[in-house]
Amino acid sequence: MPHKYTPNELKYRLPDTYSRTLFLKIFRDKYHLHVYRYKGTQWKTLFCDAEPEVQKRAWSEFATYEGRLQRALSRAVDQLLEKWEHA
Repeated sequence: MPHKYTPNELKYRLPDTYSRTLFLKIFRDKYHLHVYRYKGTQWKTLFCDAEPEVQKRAWSEFATYEGRLQRALSRAVDQLLEKWEHA
């Protein structure tokens, strides 16, 4: 049986494990929001059922840190590849 969406439920698709971890840390630990997956959904698809204003605030914070995270990961990979090229 398909699940029923609640009025405040939003679906989030996250690109990788690092983004998912950051998302959960902010949404669950900082804002104490209920984040979950439905059976059969991919690991990178999460749902949150909370007031839209709170989700918007949490998402804004996530987006800020997500940009920093992706830049840091990119720099780390570039440095690692450079070391391998010169080894």
